[in-house]
Parts: sequence; structure tokens; C-alpha cells
Amino acid sequence: MEGFQVLKWPIPWVLAYFCIMVASWSLLGRIYPVLRFLCKYRSQRSLISRCGKGSWAVVTGASYGIGLGFAKVLAAKGFNIVLIARSGEILRKIAAELETKHGILTRVIVFDFSHAGSDYEGFYESLVRQLNDLDVSFLVNNVGWGTDILYEKQELEAITKLLELDVWPQLFLSRWGLSRMEKRLSQSVILSLSSLACVFPLAACALYSAVKEYDDFLSRALSNEKSLHNVHLLSLRPGFVDTPLAANSRDKFLEISIEECAEAVLEHVSTASYTSGHWKNRLMRFIFFFIPESLWATMSLKKYKV
Repeated sequence: MEGFQVLKWPIPWVLAYFCIMVASWSLLGRIYPVLRFLCKYRSQRSLISRCGKGSWAVVTGASYGIGLGFAKVLAAKGFNIVLIARSGEILRKIAAELETKHGILTRVIVFDFSHAGSDYEGFYESLVRQLNDLDVSFLVNNVGWGTDILYEKQELEAITKLLELDVWPQLFLSRWGLSRMEKRLSQSVILSLSSLACVFPLAACALYSAVKEYDDFLSRALSNEKSLHNVHLLSLRPGFVDTPLAANSRDKFLEISIEECAEAVLEHVSTASYTSGHWKNRLMRFIFFFIPESLWATMSLKKYKV
């Protein structure tokens, strides 16, 4: 003990602190599953009734990937669905399947978000005109695009395309959604797609990482204004999801399906301003904080070094 006293190491206090932390963690481990179950039960049981039976969910980028997952899950919960993407043939097939399987109404809007040009407001006005006759209670800002090409190697056309698809749709549709939804008596939801790439600057995906942080911050900032409107805003930061964007993922254990992604995220409606949704994606976010940014950069840039 004298040796420890020389080092001025308060062993009794350290042991007491350690015991308190272990006990607290153990207690939390028993309480947390119960709270999660109650939140999950409430969300799954009453989401459509809270938002209004017969109301519509608008899903951008609905032809495949996470957007398709949300269209399927929200239809299963009783929402009428507006499917928006550039492929009308695919959307009409999906719409027919959802109507047959779930007995809901659908509307297909063929729209290419990458053709906004410089007249952004006029461009999106042509879209929202097709939505103004609907009672929209749920907006999924999903449309987007990404690449892992080094920034200095990217063509200006590709940079413009990424900004067109990942920034402007969320900006304008969130603005439209708030102006429309704040007048509703029932709850309304705007869900915006970000990415785990927004957690810290991601080498080899610099622009994608930056715009996804923009999407995340915009949604969370608007969520902090919730005292001014009756709209819940939720930013989704997914990890590996079974989509074309994650086609080269080597870690299939942490990958989830598009339906699993949507189901898990909907549990957080009204309970959080941002989430990674599924426990596998939350585990990835937890791991991210224990790996130095410089190490992530080294791993990301490895394939570019000769």
C-alpha cells in the first residue's frame, strides 16, 4: 500500500467508482430493454393512428434501396404511398404490388431530381403541385447518390450531380413539408436520409461525407424548432444496408435489409432527432468513436496508394 500512496493512487475511491459504474450499467441493462419494448410497441401499434388514418406517405427515391424499404413498411402500417423516382415502369410495378398486398392507395410520380438546373424553386414547384391535393403526414427524404472516388479525381458533372441529389431535394421538400404539415392536427413526420459518413470527415468520400453532415444538421436544427410546429423531424444515419451503394461491403454480418432498416427507424419516431436505427448500425456508430480518424483515413486510402 505504501507504494501506491507514494504514487498518490486513491485505490478505495477507484474501486468504489468502478463498483458504482458496474452496478449502474447492470441496472441500465435491465431497464433499457423494457423501455425499448414499450417504445417499439407504441410506435408499431399507433403510428398510423397518430399520423391520421387515410393519410399519405411521400417517399423519394422509391424504386429501390432504402426508399423502397420505407415504401413497403409504411404501406404495411396502413399509409397510402406516393412513390417518386425517375423510373415510371418500376414504380408502377411496385405500386400495384403494394395495393394488392396491403389494400392501400398509391400515386406514382416520375421525377428526375438530377435535372433541377438553376431554377430550383420552379423545378420543385412542378413536383409539389402533384402533391397539394393529398393529406401528407409522412415525408421520406431518401433520394441521393454517392461515390468513393477521390475528390480531385471527380468530374465537375459528378460533383454537381451529387449536390443536386443529396442537398437540394432535402432542402426544398423539408421546407414544403413543414409549411404544409404545420397546419395538420395529427402528428406529421419528416425523415431525412443522412449516413454514418457524417459522424466524422471520411477520407476518399469527402464530398459525400460533407453533404451527409449537412443533411443531418439541417434535420436536427429544424427538429430543435419543434416547439414552433407539430412536426417530428428525424435524421437517419444508416451504416451497411443491402443497397447498390453498399454492394462492395465486405462485412456482411453488419449489413441489414432495406425492410429491417425501415422497421428499426420507425421505432424512433417521436423519441429522437437522429438515429442509426437497427442495432447493427448503432453498433457500427459505437465502434466509430473508438477508432482514430487518422486510422480510418489510412484504411480508406489504402486502395489508392501504389
